[in-house]
Formats: sequence, structure tokens, C-alpha cells
Amino acid sequence: MQQVLRAMTGGSGVLAVLCVFLLLGGCRTPQERRADVVGTIDALTESASGAFSAARIGVRGAVDAGTVVVGTVKDTTTDIADRADKIRRGTELIREGLGGN
Repeated sequence: MQQVLRAMTGGSGVLAVLCVFLLLGGCRTPQERRADVVGTIDALTESASGAFSAARIGVRGAVDAGTVVVGTVKDTTTDIADRADKIRRGTELIREGLGGN
């Protein structure tokens, strides 16, 4: 029996270390292992949610900035059109005044 065990360990004790690791790992109850898995999944979910939340905030900020830019461009366009109309109307009034009508 000892010869078989020595042949399996190969003299380096690798198999013995592996067996000790497996035995120590097997000492935990299924509930403890399940709790660790649930905890790990919760941690991953929270970090993923944080990443999605940060991305959502970034996208929402970009959309809000775009909305402000569009509003500003519309206001500027309306203002320019109004000024051009006033200039056109003023030019017509000057022509009428010079023409004597």
C-alpha cells in the first residue's frame, strides 16, 4: 500500500498537497458554498449595475446637451430670420420714402 502511495505522489508530494486541498475545500457545507456563490453573483450584479448606471448617466447627459444645442440653434435661427425680415422691411420703407410714394 505504501509503495502504491509513493508511486502516485511521485516523490514530490504533489498528490498529497492536492488531496489536502480537496479535503479542506470539502469541509464547507453546501449552504456556505451556496452563500458564497450568491454573494459573488450579487457583487457582480452590483458592479454591472454601476457600469450600466454610469453609461446611462453619460448617455442622458449627451442627450440633454444635444437638446440644449438644438434649442439654442432654433432660437438663433428664429432671431436671424426676424432680423433679416426687419432689414428687408426697412429697405422697402426706404425705397418707398425715396420714391415719393
